[in-house]
Amino acid sequence: MASPSQYAAAVLRGIGAPVTPRTIAGFIGWSKAEGPLASSNWQRNNPLNTTESMGAVGGAFNSAGVRTYPTAQAGVAATVKTLKNGRYGPILNAFRSGNVGGLGAAIGQTPWGTSGQLASQTIADTLRQGGITVPAGGGGINAPQRQGTKTLNLGPIMGERVVPTFDQAGYRRAQAQYLLGQIVSQQGKNPWDIGPKGAVSSGPNPLIASGVATTQAPNVADFQGQKTQTYKVAQNTLQVLAGQTPLNSHGALTSGKGDFATPTPQKIVDMQNFAKTLIGAPYSQGNHAASFSQGVGLIKKYGTDCSGLVSLLLGHAGVIRQPYTTDTIMNDPSIQPGAGQHITIWNRPFAGNQSHMIVQIGKDWFESGGRFHGVVQMSPQDVRVELGGGGFRPIHPRGM
Repeated sequence: MASPSQYAAAVLRGIGAPVTPRTIAGFIGWSKAEGPLASSNWQRNNPLNTTESMGAVGGAFNSAGVRTYPTAQAGVAATVKTLKNGRYGPILNAFRSGNVGGLGAAIGQTPWGTSGQLASQTIADTLRQGGITVPAGGGGINAPQRQGTKTLNLGPIMGERVVPTFDQAGYRRAQAQYLLGQIVSQQGKNPWDIGPKGAVSSGPNPLIASGVATTQAPNVADFQGQKTQTYKVAQNTLQVLAGQTPLNSHGALTSGKGDFATPTPQKIVDMQNFAKTLIGAPYSQGNHAASFSQGVGLIKKYGTDCSGLVSLLLGHAGVIRQPYTTDTIMNDPSIQPGAGQHITIWNRPFAGNQSHMIVQIGKDWFESGGRFHGVVQMSPQDVRVELGGGGFRPIHPRGM
């Protein structure tokens, strides 16, 4: 399996662009807008999510037509062919100039479908991190050597994911300062500051003036943040993904007998049917938590939001016991990174109303979206529009 730098270098040579640390970083940064390193994109030898059918194996990975390629060489060839099909001139110009500072904007100007703003951010982050060099030999891709059915020379691949954080200790410290501030401010002065002849001092409270206490209540948002976690994909998984066992159209491993090699479990069918009973429910962020314990009638009256719908469906299947938002769902121990065999949740935990979540159950897609004013079963075009905005990461319930 080619490293990200080797893959990038091979594509750059294919489109006639200079192979430098900066252009390689531009390619890798763009790929992060399509999905994190070590995501199913890279495992399918398709880090930019191209839909070119040349050299692909099996059907499309999703309704947007994204493909799986059996080798890095096949993926590079398909990516190069796509970039040179006449529709992506601004992208070619950015790479060929060697100045990838404007690559994100160039992506946004083309029909590629990925947010130019998101790509600009991930490219800038990759350039800022540095540490990228041209692979030995200019970045040639060496195909995995096979002997019989055994794949050799495959090691673990590193990836990263962003997880929410909360400074609990800092928040408690701020709460204590606020509580002390409430006490001393009620006195109007500091009763422990004794002046001459035992008189209680008047004037500005020294505890508040020095910052030991405060009358300003702490804001929870000030203690929230995020961090990047590094993780590994196991070697045996990489060996399978390198070509010994094909992926099904949902990005999950099969027994090699095609999509859904085993019968669809009844639990999955029940989830599909339950999702269909919710179609038409209005979009409501305010009813997010309450909808988790409501019946279908109340949900269709008062509605739910995108993460509320996913929580409802997972709760109906007994997977989770409480509703989650886009930025907290990974806290549940039953949720794992990557695409599932029967269920994949496409999660975009952006800030505010930019966050979104859609769910793929078998071959059906559902969401509760503001632009649809509620719960819908998505068409292939709807899926292409949503995923084309970029930033979505596949996650799935354990064992599903």
